[in-house]
Amino acid sequence: MKKIKTIIYTQILKNGNLHNCERLILKSLKLLQANNNKNYKNIIKSALINTTPILEIRQIKKKKRKGLKEFPYILNKQNRIILGIKQLKNSSKLNFSSSLFQNILLSSKKKSEYLKRKEVDQKNFVSKKKYAFFRWFY
Repeated sequence: MKKIKTIIYTQILKNGNLHNCERLILKSLKLLQANNNKNYKNIIKSALINTTPILEIRQIKKKKRKGLKEFPYILNKQNRIILGIKQLKNSSKLNFSSSLFQNILLSSKKKSEYLKRKEVDQKNFVSKKKYAFFRWFY
């Protein structure tokens, strides 16, 4: 949990002001505790698990031809967590602490818009796998 805490702080940190970052996170955690009977740590874990992508599209430049070739790339655990936290942060807009609270709740209940988009993207990534002829897909 300590590693995840430092990753969250580094992703949400703005202009190097750690005090404001901690204050925003504490506000959203207090909202989570006040509005739910469940433990806030379990809610955050389930939200992170639901928002973490498994695959990502990478691009490779071809040497002879001009152009890029896209292929699905399986992310390691550290990159999955970072991308999940970035997604929670990016979907939080105006009032950061309350919107972060809403995003965490929606993603833990699997009702977020991002989760629907993620499922469609995962299907597209798997369909692009047919066209990737690299040794790690065999």
